Order: sequence, then structure tokens, then C-alpha cells
Amino acid sequence: MDRDYTTVLWLVKRAFSMQRREVEQAMRDHGVTAAQAGVLTQLLLSPGLSSSDVARNLAITPQAATVAVIGLERDGLIERAVDPNHARIQRCTLTMNGQRIAEACFQRGLEVQEKLLAHFDDGQRAQLVALLRLYLGETPG
Repeated sequence: MDRDYTTVLWLVKRAFSMQRREVEQAMRDHGVTAAQAGVLTQLLLSPGLSSSDVARNLAITPQAATVAVIGLERDGLIERAVDPNHARIQRCTLTMNGQRIAEACFQRGLEVQEKLLAHFDDGQRAQLVALLRLYLGETPG
């Protein structure tokens, strides 16, 4: 058995779990889940996305994106409107309160990132990003 292979999988899982716990706690302070904060951030950066667009951008299932969007709409943080060119597509935008919470979540996410990367210098951070992009099969950029 290749022990390096299982060690890498285990380390990636542990790193993801640690990151997920930190983000969930940080977003809970703003009354949203990590998934909802992801949706809010996507809409902050690109207003007018559909649930499907959000799902693709966040690498989550369309069902998970829809659940998050419905909850955010119910809580008055986003509004949906039918796309004028495609009646089956609903475009999402932030309400004023949604914008406020999205900005707070975005800032808090940066703080969590800083906390998680505190042990790395700038060169190590750049190397980690490059290695993760390679691991994900993305082109360097």
C-alpha cells in the first residue's frame, strides 16, 4: 500500500474540515451558513447570477445552490426576478441588507483565510496556491 497516497488524502481532508469549521463559525456570526455566505459573495461580485451559475462558480450541486437561494430569499437577503430573455431562468440580486451581510461575510472570510495561513510566509502561500491549482488540474495563472 502506498502510504504517501493515503497520507495526502488524509491531509487534504483534514485541511478541508478545519477550513470548513472555521468558515461555518465565522458566517454563523452573521446569521448565515457557509453555503449561503458563498452565494451572497458570488452575488456581491457578480450581480444577476442564476442559481445554476452560482452552483457552477461554487462547485456545489444545483440543488444545494437552490436551497441556499430559497433560504436567502425567504430571509430578505436576495431577490429573484425572471430573466427577460429566458422565462425559465431567475436572476438573483442582493437586497440592501443582503449587500451589507455579503460585504461582512466577504471581509470575515478574508480574516479566516489569514488565520488559516498564518504559519506561511508569502512565498509559501504562493507555492500552496500553485500546488493546489496543479492538484485541481487548473492552468497556472
